[in-house]
Amino acid sequence: MLLGLGGCDSPVCVFADGCTSGPGGGGDDGGDPNSLGGRSAVFPGEGSIMRSGAPELLAVAPGSATANQAHPETPIFLEFSESLNPASLFDLQNQTSAFRVVDFTFQQDYPMAPPQLVGDGRVVVLLPLVSYREGGSYQVFFSADQRIADLNGQLIVDPSDQLLVEIFVDSSSVMDEPRLIYSYPPDGSFNNPDTSEIVIGFDRQMDDSTIDTNSFDVKVGGVTPAFNPQPMALTTFNGTTLVPVTQVYTWTPQQSGQVRPYGIDSDVVVRLSDTPNEIVSQDGDTLTPYETAFRTADFSLPDAVMKAAGSRPANGFGRADVFGSAPIVDVMLSAAAPAGTEADFFLFGRSPLDSTFVKSIVRTVPIPNGATTFSATSDQLQLFDALGDVQFADGTAQVAVQLRNGGARSSARRFDADPATSAIDAPIFDTTAPVFLGLGGSGAVTSELVGEVRDFAAFGRASEPIAYAFVDAGADGTNGGSLSDPPRIAFSTPSPEADEALFIAAPVAVGAVDPLGPGVSYEVTIYDEAYNAATLTAVGVFTQRGVVGPGGAPTGSTVDVRVFDALTLEPLDGALVLSHQESGGATSFVASATTVGGAASVAGAGGGSTVITVDASGYDLFTFHGVPRDSVDIMLQPTMAMSAEISGTVSALITAQLQTTDNVLQDTRALSPSRLSGLSGCGTINGSTGAECDFGPVLIRPGRLGGISSIGTRDSLTQADILTQGAPGFLLNFALAAPFAPVPAGGSTLGAVLDAGASLGFPPSSTAATLLSATSLSLGGVPGFGALAEDPKVTVEAAGTGLAGPLLVGAGLSFPQGGSNYAVFSAVPGVAAPGGSLETSGSIEPDVFVKLRSVDMSGNEVVARPRASSVGAVTAPMGVPTLLLPAPGGMSGGAAYNVVVQDTLLDAVGLAFGLYRVHLTDSTGRTWTLVGLDTDDAGGDILMSLPDIAAQGGTPLMGGQITAEVEAFGADLDRGEFLWTDLERSHELFSRAAAVTFTQN
Repeated sequence: MLLGLGGCDSPVCVFADGCTSGPGGGGDDGGDPNSLGGRSAVFPGEGSIMRSGAPELLAVAPGSATANQAHPETPIFLEFSESLNPASLFDLQNQTSAFRVVDFTFQQDYPMAPPQLVGDGRVVVLLPLVSYREGGSYQVFFSADQRIADLNGQLIVDPSDQLLVEIFVDSSSVMDEPRLIYSYPPDGSFNNPDTSEIVIGFDRQMDDSTIDTNSFDVKVGGVTPAFNPQPMALTTFNGTTLVPVTQVYTWTPQQSGQVRPYGIDSDVVVRLSDTPNEIVSQDGDTLTPYETAFRTADFSLPDAVMKAAGSRPANGFGRADVFGSAPIVDVMLSAAAPAGTEADFFLFGRSPLDSTFVKSIVRTVPIPNGATTFSATSDQLQLFDALGDVQFADGTAQVAVQLRNGGARSSARRFDADPATSAIDAPIFDTTAPVFLGLGGSGAVTSELVGEVRDFAAFGRASEPIAYAFVDAGADGTNGGSLSDPPRIAFSTPSPEADEALFIAAPVAVGAVDPLGPGVSYEVTIYDEAYNAATLTAVGVFTQRGVVGPGGAPTGSTVDVRVFDALTLEPLDGALVLSHQESGGATSFVASATTVGGAASVAGAGGGSTVITVDASGYDLFTFHGVPRDSVDIMLQPTMAMSAEISGTVSALITAQLQTTDNVLQDTRALSPSRLSGLSGCGTINGSTGAECDFGPVLIRPGRLGGISSIGTRDSLTQADILTQGAPGFLLNFALAAPFAPVPAGGSTLGAVLDAGASLGFPPSSTAATLLSATSLSLGGVPGFGALAEDPKVTVEAAGTGLAGPLLVGAGLSFPQGGSNYAVFSAVPGVAAPGGSLETSGSIEPDVFVKLRSVDMSGNEVVARPRASSVGAVTAPMGVPTLLLPAPGGMSGGAAYNVVVQDTLLDAVGLAFGLYRVHLTDSTGRTWTLVGLDTDDAGGDILMSLPDIAAQGGTPLMGGQITAEVEAFGADLDRGEFLWTDLERSHELFSRAAAVTFTQN
């Protein structure tokens, strides 16, 4: 048995962009009569060889040069005039091949593995599933129903059932020494493309350990090339295991998917089995030294194919390109073009008649004699016909350029929007302008947009995903670039519930917007990936809700209070606003007012601290003790508000990157204190090459825009593994999708989709995982914190543009070092690293947070969350903010009382901002939230007041058992001007005490 069920080897995947059959596979008629082959094409790979005519069979081996004699293990090689569509060689559905091998003696089809491609996709390899009979004769035919096609969808012209070759398996050949029966490019050939993959075919299985760059010695111009890869055996699958086929070896001039040309007019020589570097068969016989040579053409493949200089965008063809007259494609050459050289532009895209059909057309452009660069216009490429109809439907496209001079041709260079990166950034074709449906999560806002997050990030809906947006905020600035050169948007994603897309634009840096000011005037223009601008723009005024400050001190002043529903951000009318004065622990009433249009003004305290309380029917109570400025927004939570939920899937192209990893997912709106959820129900997709896992339902805060990210890690690594393998061995996949539309209370979003792709991040940015600075977490002596329930959890979070909660962008591991100390390592994908695409597109704020979360056996939680740039050798959290009064298990002493919390945010930490938050919940489920700013350590513990609101018509909590939860935040914020969402997005320290109870009497 030579091999089991066939798969595809890496050269096939390289030259045909994967091993899937694809729509049509070159065997379906129809689709678009104007396609080059009239049948569905496949996108070419880098280094493909293409022709405008139909493919032809050029050579067969074993052949006359070896008297058609074969060993029982001999492969059959069929060389064609151009690269073929691998899916046209084998029908996966019916398990039928384009070739038949017949045992002449018994007149029966002989069992063969599915055909495979090597040699720039031009050479078909046929291998027997069972060794041939000695003394047998075998005939090779095209199958009666063969539909062999090139990459353009053109069918081979040879008649079906044509006898291609007859091979003879001589019994004496078993004793012969191994022979070389095939080489590509052919020995002695000239005018070969200077990126030709070298193929060597032996008549039997060879000892792989004897084949390396010494025994398989490649010389270009008599010199070993700078890039000299190891020769590789053809591989296939025998069920689930990758098995080498040691009769066939390839030497591929590629590195990281990029071709490495030999050079023009170069002699390439391959010497095999020279002493003392003999090649030996698996039977132990030595190959006689052999040399094969070929010569390249006097011109090379293009150096680069990209958009014309100054043509935007770099990766797409929009209306301005297709219907314009200026050059739209630039081609760079490595040397001056010889006289008579022409360029064949092979253009691939979806058919306007059938979007499942890949259409291919070819256009020829003459190259001036001696030119080193040349361009092509839309007219030369004929991207629209005489009726003005475009050649391709909107979607992924490809442009491959191949040079031709006389009978010689180069290989094809594919369009690459950014040749400076290793990944090839294919273009898109799009001549349909997006429709701007409107701003806001619902897309219904026309003139007034509100938000609750720092800065101004316009968000809304369009008819398709949006790639660019220019936001002109007048005197407040822009979000970068200009109307003709707008910045990329921060986020864009299709809506899972409608044939629309949501987007968040890159932000305008307005910070916190003065609630008493005129707001931020704006005009928003949106563009799709191909730079087609929406006909309509959005013009209006942006305001923020949830702002504290700016302004003067509240003492002896009037305090302007705005009250909003925390979920809908709508102003609340009829809310009772009370101001009190607290001094020395005693609280006295100052003034009251009722909101009109959500706003009310009350007098501040004459001395001491000003305490602002808001009470509204159907909502929880809120008190701000010691408001720092005379302007404050209060966000009220509906009492017993229902949460919302979301569920969906995460997929990856490579099964091992998802199914064998430790996966976590985080929604920026998550309710869970840990915020993380897992994946479940993983299964394979795309045959067995990919995987898909389910998530949810995840409980989320209703009424907010959301972002969801998933990250896969290998948590089984030891500390030594991390040090040796680094981030790539630990961080395996990353997926991010945003924004998701707000979900109403009690509602749900189904079918949310996250795609982890084939590797970390999204092209064209670098995808390499990066380790952040290591640190030591010290938990010894943290006030109020006991024995750990489990090792500290390590994640990396960022403040996402327009998103109220933190965005998961990395992960890490902690390793116990003894004495309550842990070594901590964390990593992010390249897109989230400094200078990565998430930062440069304005999707996340620079300088991510390394979150170290620890929970003790009692349920107390402490979090150190330093910025990546300031991670020190030792990191320590703040202490647990223990409730001191009312004493846990004790009595309150009435419905109005003071709450005292231990001050655990020490001055020595050096953070400018600290805030304590207490949630008191009665037996009916109604909550009274108290907040107070941190004070100097010398000021003692933190005091917050529950004033007597009943005397002014308010409704306090119900007497009886009260559950108290205390939280503390430390951040680098301005005490006199911040947003409530800054607490979640920007904190660097956080602690939460386990819930306790007392009795309100």
